[in-house]
Amino acid sequence: MSASYLNSEFTMAGTQPHEEDKRLMVVFSHEPRLDKTRSVEEGRNVYRDVEFVTIRIPGDKTLSIHRPVNVSDKHRFPMQYQAFKNAAGQLLSGTPLQTWPGITPAQVKELEYFNVRTVEQLASMADTGAAQMMGVQKLKRSAQQYIAAAKDAAPLLKVQAELETRDNEIAALKDMLMKQGEAIAKLQPKK
Repeated sequence: MSASYLNSEFTMAGTQPHEEDKRLMVVFSHEPRLDKTRSVEEGRNVYRDVEFVTIRIPGDKTLSIHRPVNVSDKHRFPMQYQAFKNAAGQLLSGTPLQTWPGITPAQVKELEYFNVRTVEQLASMADTGAAQMMGVQKLKRSAQQYIAAAKDAAPLLKVQAELETRDNEIAALKDMLMKQGEAIAKLQPKK
């Protein structure tokens, strides 16, 4: 079985999957991906959950496909996708706790036990929930300060991102002009 087989679209909505698809190991998951637009707007790294699929052939350690889910995956592997959706729960948006420098791995695990997974959730946690854990009030204040500082820096970061984009475009245009100049020089007759 080739990689092109794994990437091809065999089924349409409502049809049965190809017989060979039943032998594949198919796992759907969520992975955090940086949301560049929101990160620039917020002045800090903001992530959103993206659905991914991993497709493997049992017994073949060399071939594994791991990529964002497309519409055909949902139709090609409907049972696996439905099982994934039933167990998935809420999609997260924000800054994952484990990426925040103001927290230890042990604190991340403790907060996950209380269903707190992002800095935003921690910052907006009710005082009654925060009272259940030792030291969470201090973490909550730190999270609020982190978000406030990031919002204050957001306009500057947005301008920096715009300048970087402009500089990249200018560099690309300079490179293109140089190549065009070289091509024109080659076309002109030698004297």
